[in-house]
Amino acid sequence: MENNSPVSGERLMVKGAVILSAGAAATKILSAVYRIPFQNIVGDIGFYIYQQVYPFYGIAVAMASAGFPVIVSKLYAERPSENVLFRAFLALFPLCFSLFLFLFFGADWIAKKMGDGNLAPLIAAVAFPFLFVPFISLFRGYFQGMGNMVPTAVSQVAEQTVRVGGILAAAALFANGKNLYAVGEGAAVASAAGSLVCFLFLLFCFSRRKGRKNRPEPAASGDGVRPGTVLLHGLAATVCGMVPVIFQLIDNFQILPSLLAKGTDFDAARAMKGVFDRGQPLVQIGIILSVSVSSALVPIMAKMRSRGREEEADKLARLAVQFSIAAGAAASVGLIMIMEPLNIMLFTNSAGTLPLRILALTVVFLAANMAVTAVFQGMGNPLLPFYGVLAGIVAKIVFNAAFIRAFGIPGAALASNLALAAMSAFFFAALKKRIKEDLFPKDFIFVLFRSLSAMAALVGALNALCGWLLPDSPVRLFSAFQSLFASFFGAFVFCFVLARGKIFTKSEWLLVPFGEKLLRFLPKTDRGDSC
Repeated sequence: MENNSPVSGERLMVKGAVILSAGAAATKILSAVYRIPFQNIVGDIGFYIYQQVYPFYGIAVAMASAGFPVIVSKLYAERPSENVLFRAFLALFPLCFSLFLFLFFGADWIAKKMGDGNLAPLIAAVAFPFLFVPFISLFRGYFQGMGNMVPTAVSQVAEQTVRVGGILAAAALFANGKNLYAVGEGAAVASAAGSLVCFLFLLFCFSRRKGRKNRPEPAASGDGVRPGTVLLHGLAATVCGMVPVIFQLIDNFQILPSLLAKGTDFDAARAMKGVFDRGQPLVQIGIILSVSVSSALVPIMAKMRSRGREEEADKLARLAVQFSIAAGAAASVGLIMIMEPLNIMLFTNSAGTLPLRILALTVVFLAANMAVTAVFQGMGNPLLPFYGVLAGIVAKIVFNAAFIRAFGIPGAALASNLALAAMSAFFFAALKKRIKEDLFPKDFIFVLFRSLSAMAALVGALNALCGWLLPDSPVRLFSAFQSLFASFFGAFVFCFVLARGKIFTKSEWLLVPFGEKLLRFLPKTDRGDSC
């Protein structure tokens, strides 16, 4: 017997959200982790080649996952008609086809602008995923609008599995012959293959959907859907969700030409850029850990606001921002403190440790900005953060032009931090006008600073001890032990001091992932707090 009760429906939605979140998390982790063995196989120059074209694929992935499917699902849930899908397609296909044509036929021009004409075949190959974006977005939006998150989650994991497998296979096949551009071209083809597999899987699911013949078609139910609105809101969601990829793309157009203009040898410049690109997977992992802390709060906040419970929604908005900043700050400081042994553990040597330490600071800004963006989207205002991100992109381009010329590679990392800090200032000023909660009370700032200081002191002492035990020629295995040991005890001390600071109540800790595990750190008098 079918159970159509509201409780059953709500549980189904929660289950779907969990499935979708799990699929997205698995995809992001896989997307970050595979780059480490890939770099170990192809070296810094091979890694530079791949990272120069990766952002183009990253944009396609963001459009087909974080951007347009969300908009399409919302529209389809409100107007369950295939006419809605058709109108969304009218918005998506011209844009994606134009991007394909630009990348495919403009590959030579783009490669020259990047300072490396050998990249042209890779750029042309990575254009093909854009042809699948409209179809993938519509299929995912349809299933999500129906409350069925499984096809989206499975398609994300399948796409990344095929892509990562193909990339590592290309590295293993071609790297021995030192044809590193062939490795990059193979990686680009693997990305296109992943998009094709994703499309075919979703097409199969769509063709077998239940009830398609018997479902009534609401009259003119798509008339209220304007392709221009779909395009604007989809682009806003896409751009806000891929700031790190956009900043990386900006660096790809500015770093190598700037180094060559300063007289740096071509091979040396490529190697320097490849070393700097080591920071991308590290930052990505830090962002995943930081944003996951607050992601559970935003849907609850949006539901409360829809029910008119504004004060409770404002409180959750404050908590989302504070938890994200705390987690992001811990990740940034932790990465800065262990960057040298971590660099050796993951990438075999300590090259580029200084710019990587500067780049690690971006984690706290990115975590804060993503939390505020999610809060605004929960308020039904997705365009305001879009404008803030556009301003940050302009700032990044301007700062890059000045700082790379003056400081080289570290200047690019510094430019990212300044641009993100400006973006954060804009977001916080805008959010302060819309909620009644104090985002940064003095006790929060003091306890957070104390927690970070305690963590930094402990990790610094461990680093000094390890340096005393093995002062010369760090061994990779020893560096791995040092990094993991320092990470574990540093995180433990940070969480302990933060919890003992009593800036969050028991009920607030329970709102975030693994919050119940941290309750043991609370003072005994506060463990029974239910406020």
